[in-house]
Amino acid sequence: MTLKKRILPCTLLVFSILLGCAGPESYEECVIEKMKGQDSSMRTMVNYACEKEFPFKRNLLLSNINDIDYEFDCNDIGVQFKIKENRSMFKIIYIQAGFYEKECSKIINEEKYDKILDFAIKDGIVGRTVQENMCNYKCIKILSLHGMLDK
Repeated sequence: MTLKKRILPCTLLVFSILLGCAGPESYEECVIEKMKGQDSSMRTMVNYACEKEFPFKRNLLLSNINDIDYEFDCNDIGVQFKIKENRSMFKIIYIQAGFYEKECSKIINEEKYDKILDFAIKDGIVGRTVQENMCNYKCIKILSLHGMLDK
């Protein structure tokens, strides 16, 4: 066998080994790979490790809002949602807020909001919605919160 004929199979073998060592390419592949031979009690830790490697958009619990200092600012153009400090482990990418004409203290339980606005958060800091006459609302409540695990 000549040298050229030996180099080609060896080169193919090296590439196939390297490709096999590349690791998972998605969250699902990561979970499958890391769970091989593991007890099911490791699932939470594996999910967290894989989500750090392959973050995805998720609907967050509203309790996560307790870890975020934010404010709404209203002007003639519309409403701005600004994150002043985020102590959660999530990068916030989207919120939905309910606006009420009543004072917050006068709203009973899950009273129907007068208007809903969606805010896409850019760079994890500011979301803006152009809506006129929004400054007349007296209470704003966050209805849903979406984010990704921050790497």
